Amino acid sequence: MRTRLSPNEIEAEITERWRRVLQLEGTPSSDDFFELGGTSLEAMQLLTGIEEDLGLAVSLAAFAERPTLQGLLEELQAARGERTSSLVTLQPNGTGAPFFFMHAGLGHAVFAHDLAKSMSEDQPLYGLQSRGLDGREEPLTTIGAMAAHYIEAMKTVQPHGPYRVGGFCMGAMLALEVACQLQDAGEEVSHLVVFSTDAFWKRASGIRDQLELHRREIAGRGMGGAVWYIRSRLHFRLYRLYSIGVILLQRLYAARGNSLPPRLRYVYIAQLNYRSSWRYQPRRFHGTISYFQGDADRLRDPIPFWAKLATHGVEMHSVAGELEHMFDPPHVEHLAGALSQCLGRSAAEVPRRQALRP
Repeated sequence: MRTRLSPNEIEAEITERWRRVLQLEGTPSSDDFFELGGTSLEAMQLLTGIEEDLGLAVSLAAFAERPTLQGLLEELQAARGERTSSLVTLQPNGTGAPFFFMHAGLGHAVFAHDLAKSMSEDQPLYGLQSRGLDGREEPLTTIGAMAAHYIEAMKTVQPHGPYRVGGFCMGAMLALEVACQLQDAGEEVSHLVVFSTDAFWKRASGIRDQLELHRREIAGRGMGGAVWYIRSRLHFRLYRLYSIGVILLQRLYAARGNSLPPRLRYVYIAQLNYRSSWRYQPRRFHGTISYFQGDADRLRDPIPFWAKLATHGVEMHSVAGELEHMFDPPHVEHLAGALSQCLGRSAAEVPRRQALRP
């Protein structure tokens, strides 16, 4: 609506949006957005709605660090538009070496909020998010450039190794490249952690390979599963067409000296991330990869892909949940415990085997 509102009217409007998104009635038991049941997608919807309708912007990074209504109101009042760091402080306390969690395709780091909350109070955890989410900087378009940018941000809190990095989905590729670039620079990487990302799609080099992958998926699911799989692929293809349209729209906006509306900006960055992930040529990491897989996953064996990229092989960990849902309550508690145990060991204590099955 972008009408001129008084400070009191703005506070009332944002409070109402907060309650509406969270479907709150009465006095809440907590003031944390995520503890009240909010998701990362709902956080994005809340912030983009405020920016589009009121012209007031708060970055996801700032919201992730203070995910409360009071924190949101204070961020808006402070108008900290200069904040463009890709580093998101999710849990800064503790004496242990930080764990750096790389973003997935959507580009934001709020995804790891529940994991940070569930880890030990002595384990610092930082998220890395895509550049350009705030609309003030140009997004990066290659995994290599993203990794170099994120390493600069990481060094502001940890100048030297040993480093501990990890990620889910696209974040697994980013974590691999970050680890390799750090090793190229003479830094030690004690832990490279991959969460439920078998990366089978990276082995499909042509249309024939992709068709064969789809055929095997359909054949192994039964009638109901096959219908679900086909529908999911059709939905994915429609989203890809929509995303390509957003890229073309972005060029039109840029030609006129304008930027995309917030909701379309997130789609644009997600599409750039998708393309960069597909084009990335994985490199070889000198160490062991710790692989976490949900006990309900229907994924392929990750060893054929990841073992070739780790000189000391892959160590397998089984945790509760399926794919990204391992990061959601109640599964995230199990994941946090297993990850803490993994990070508690030195690199020398990790078994140098092709795979260690639980």
